[in-house]
Amino acid sequence: MKLKNFLIVVKDIGRAKQFYYDLFGLEMITDNDGNMILTEGLVLQEERYWKEFLGKEIIPESNSCELYFEEADIDGFIEKLERYYPDV
Repeated sequence: MKLKNFLIVVKDIGRAKQFYYDLFGLEMITDNDGNMILTEGLVLQEERYWKEFLGKEIIPESNSCELYFEEADIDGFIEKLERYYPDV
Protein backbone atom coordinates (compact mmCIF):
# COMPACT_ATOMS: atom_id res chain seq x y z
CA MET A 1 0.00 0.00 0.00
CA LYS A 2 1.22 3.53 -0.68
CA LEU A 3 -0.05 7.02 0.01
CA LYS A 4 -1.35 8.63 -3.18
CA ASN A 5 -2.90 11.94 -2.13
CA PHE A 6 -4.05 14.02 0.79
CA LEU A 7 -7.36 15.83 0.76
CA ILE A 8 -8.49 19.05 2.35
CA VAL A 9 -12.03 20.36 2.47
CA VAL A 10 -12.56 23.92 1.23
CA LYS A 11 -15.49 26.31 1.02
CA ASP A 12 -14.47 27.84 -2.33
CA ILE A 13 -12.58 25.42 -4.58
CA GLY A 14 -11.76 28.08 -7.19
CA ARG A 15 -10.22 30.36 -4.61
CA ALA A 16 -8.30 27.47 -3.02
CA LYS A 17 -6.99 26.38 -6.43
CA GLN A 18 -5.73 29.90 -7.11
CA PHE A 19 -4.15 30.13 -3.63
CA TYR A 20 -2.12 26.92 -4.06
CA TYR A 21 -1.11 27.93 -7.59
CA ASP A 22 -0.04 31.46 -6.62
CA LEU A 23 2.00 30.44 -3.60
CA PHE A 24 3.26 26.94 -4.41
CA GLY A 25 2.90 26.62 -8.18
CA LEU A 26 0.53 23.64 -7.85
CA GLU A 27 -1.44 23.03 -11.02
CA MET A 28 -4.71 21.24 -11.62
CA ILE A 29 -4.45 17.69 -12.93
CA THR A 30 -8.13 16.71 -12.76
CA ASP A 31 -11.35 18.57 -12.04
CA ASN A 32 -14.21 16.27 -11.06
CA ASP A 33 -16.84 18.90 -10.25
CA GLY A 34 -16.15 19.66 -6.60
CA ASN A 35 -13.16 17.36 -6.22
CA MET A 36 -9.94 18.65 -7.75
CA ILE A 37 -6.56 16.94 -7.90
CA LEU A 38 -3.53 19.23 -7.98
CA THR A 39 0.12 18.42 -8.56
CA GLU A 40 2.19 17.23 -5.59
CA GLY A 41 -0.70 15.07 -4.35
CA LEU A 42 -3.03 17.74 -3.00
CA VAL A 43 -6.75 17.10 -3.45
CA LEU A 44 -9.29 19.86 -2.84
CA GLN A 45 -12.88 18.92 -2.10
CA GLU A 46 -15.79 21.31 -1.75
CA GLU A 47 -17.35 21.32 1.68
CA ARG A 48 -20.82 20.37 0.43
CA TYR A 49 -19.56 17.08 -1.07
CA TRP A 50 -17.73 16.20 2.12
CA LYS A 51 -20.89 16.87 4.17
CA GLU A 52 -22.98 14.71 1.82
CA PHE A 53 -20.49 11.86 1.96
CA LEU A 54 -20.06 11.85 5.74
CA GLY A 55 -23.48 13.06 6.70
CA LYS A 56 -21.88 15.30 9.33
CA GLU A 57 -21.21 18.99 9.82
CA ILE A 58 -17.70 20.28 9.32
CA ILE A 59 -15.94 22.19 12.06
CA PRO A 60 -14.22 25.07 10.25
CA GLU A 61 -10.78 26.15 11.42
CA SER A 62 -10.47 23.20 13.78
CA ASN A 63 -6.71 23.13 13.15
CA SER A 64 -6.80 19.36 13.17
CA CYS A 65 -4.30 18.91 10.36
CA GLU A 66 -1.07 20.32 9.04
CA LEU A 67 0.30 20.69 5.53
CA TYR A 68 4.09 20.51 5.35
CA PHE A 69 6.02 22.33 2.62
CA GLU A 70 9.74 22.98 2.25
CA GLU A 71 11.03 26.31 0.92
CA ALA A 72 14.67 27.26 0.39
CA ASP A 73 13.91 31.00 0.17
CA ILE A 74 11.61 31.60 3.15
CA ASP A 75 11.99 35.39 2.99
CA GLY A 76 10.99 35.41 -0.68
CA PHE A 77 8.03 33.16 0.11
CA ILE A 78 6.87 35.47 2.92
CA GLU A 79 7.03 38.43 0.51
CA LYS A 80 4.94 36.49 -2.02
CA LEU A 81 2.44 35.49 0.67
CA GLU A 82 2.07 39.08 1.87
CA ARG A 83 1.71 40.34 -1.71
CA TYR A 84 -0.92 37.82 -2.86
CA TYR A 85 -2.70 37.00 0.41
CA PRO A 86 -2.08 39.65 3.08
CA ASP A 87 -4.94 38.28 5.23
CA VAL A 88 -3.28 34.89 5.70
